[in-house]
Amino acid sequence: MNRVFLSVVLLVALSCVFLGATLPLPAQETQVVQVVSGDYYPPFFWLDEEGNPQGITVDLLEKLEEKTLLRFEITALPFASALEKTASGQFDMINLIFKTPEREKQLLFSQPVLRIEGWVYARKNISAQKAGDLNQYLIGAVEGDASVDALREKYPTLSIALFPDYERLMQEARSKRLHAFLVESYTAQYYLTKYDLNSQFRPLEKINEQWAYFAFPLTRQDLVPLVNQGLSKIADAEWEELLAPYALRRVFMWPHWLNILLLVLFAGSGAFLSFFFWKNSYLKKEVARRTKELQKAEREAQKAYQWFQEALDATYALRAEADEKVFLGKILQLFFGTVPGIKALLGVFLNHQKNTWNLYYQDEKESLNASFALPDSTSFPKDAQKIYLFLKSEGYLDLNPMLKELPTQSFTFSKKGTPLGAFYIWGEDLEQHRELLQKLQHNLAIFYLLKHYSREEQLFEERTISAVLKALEYHDPYTEGHSGRVAHYAQCIARMLGINEKEEQLLRRAGLLHDIGKIAVPRHILTKKTTLDLEEYEEVKKHSKKSYELIKSVEGLTEIAEICLYHHERFDGAGYPEGKDDDHIPPLSRILAVADSFDAMTSERPYRRLLTFEEALLELRLCAGGQFDPQIVAEILKHSETLREAFESHLAKR
Repeated sequence: MNRVFLSVVLLVALSCVFLGATLPLPAQETQVVQVVSGDYYPPFFWLDEEGNPQGITVDLLEKLEEKTLLRFEITALPFASALEKTASGQFDMINLIFKTPEREKQLLFSQPVLRIEGWVYARKNISAQKAGDLNQYLIGAVEGDASVDALREKYPTLSIALFPDYERLMQEARSKRLHAFLVESYTAQYYLTKYDLNSQFRPLEKINEQWAYFAFPLTRQDLVPLVNQGLSKIADAEWEELLAPYALRRVFMWPHWLNILLLVLFAGSGAFLSFFFWKNSYLKKEVARRTKELQKAEREAQKAYQWFQEALDATYALRAEADEKVFLGKILQLFFGTVPGIKALLGVFLNHQKNTWNLYYQDEKESLNASFALPDSTSFPKDAQKIYLFLKSEGYLDLNPMLKELPTQSFTFSKKGTPLGAFYIWGEDLEQHRELLQKLQHNLAIFYLLKHYSREEQLFEERTISAVLKALEYHDPYTEGHSGRVAHYAQCIARMLGINEKEEQLLRRAGLLHDIGKIAVPRHILTKKTTLDLEEYEEVKKHSKKSYELIKSVEGLTEIAEICLYHHERFDGAGYPEGKDDDHIPPLSRILAVADSFDAMTSERPYRRLLTFEEALLELRLCAGGQFDPQIVAEILKHSETLREAFESHLAKR
């Protein structure tokens, strides 16, 4: 009985399994996705003559429909509009776009789909080597293209014109109004072939290479994994099969006029060939002749270019801060090589500040310069001829035998009756170059007037600084002479480190002015003979910031103000006012900190005795890496004798 019952149960179970297997499963619902694309983006997307979507993206979406339960309905809009409407949620997905930080704020992105290169194409007659050489040309691009941001970041000075779509952009290139454009390589090849522009444009520089993605509005997070799953199911072989037709396809529109031209060419080929054969020998001779002319013109152009470069160098040197030897060397060489007939040039220039005359000489073989101290520059001759005779009689012109002959031409320049210099030329047939020589005279006069005014301005600044320091010394007697010594020590250290002359002068002035902010500190704190309490010390610490504010308020002294601001910072970050450390402290401030501390250690203070030179050096060594920059201390220890000379010179004055 039990066996019969079990058999019946088993039979019923098998029947149920069979019936369940043969019954149809409930159908899963297909989801419709509204996709928007730029309306003309070949070979990725375009509409054929009947308005049907075509391109790589269309084939890819069909492949995704096979792999998923998604069905895609495609709408074509201008790219910028398509991007805006996707971000606002009017469409579920946008066709392939690049990912940028700005777009990531508005859109969700699929996994990477296609790797695309953005290139700048330029006309072949433009001699640019890279996109950055196109500053004088307008570069076209499509509005919303992410490659535009990459191009602007790499070359910020380029001029870029944006167009609503690729068709409009390429029409501008075709009409020769554009000399360059930025397009992805696939799209560029399509249009260059379509409009027969391969002979006119060349790829100039690859700007970026990045992945293209499908993108979705932030409200469609549910759609991202579904599309990613579909993309993951597409095998490599299927990708190759999908892209192969577009890699091989080259759309070429054979113009009608080309057919007519070919017929004419074939019909007249016999006549042309016979003419060219007959003319061949003549053309060879003509080409040889023209080649020689071109080679000659090229040599002349190179010579002119070299002269132009030298003229630019000389013009650049025409500045008040320019080195006199550098300027005179350039200007003499330029005119000696430019004006035919010149045998020698001599410049004689007065340095009123040092009461010396500087002589510069140039001829075909050598260039010389020398300086002579004069006993009384006020009685020195003002006329060019008298200056020459005086220098000759005093033996100053024994530099070269040529100088003993009377110069062919000469001129002098002065300021308010005070001679600044004279210029002498030896040569032949110089009258025909009078205009060039007058320009030489004009440039030299401008240069030395600038030098003169620069020296007067510098002297005024020095006197102003001295007056300000005198006021500070009245306020704080213990700082008497301190600023001058710090400036001197800072200059010594700067020279040890090989710092240029401009920065050395900035450092010297910063040394003179670094404590000017102490004027804002109460006098009873500065003159206190016992150790300062915490509140008083905090008040003193404010002086570096006050120095910064006072100095910065004077136009042109911002760099000096910043040096002074940080001269109490420590290399280990324990200083003030901002607690900067290491390389975050400006280099000149680090030098000033060492110079300031060195003078403080070797000066008498009410609360401690002064240190000897050797004791101060030991203190610098012990504090290297903590309070002071170790590299600066190492250079000081290496050149300690230089610092000792400066120290002893100040010690003798106390």
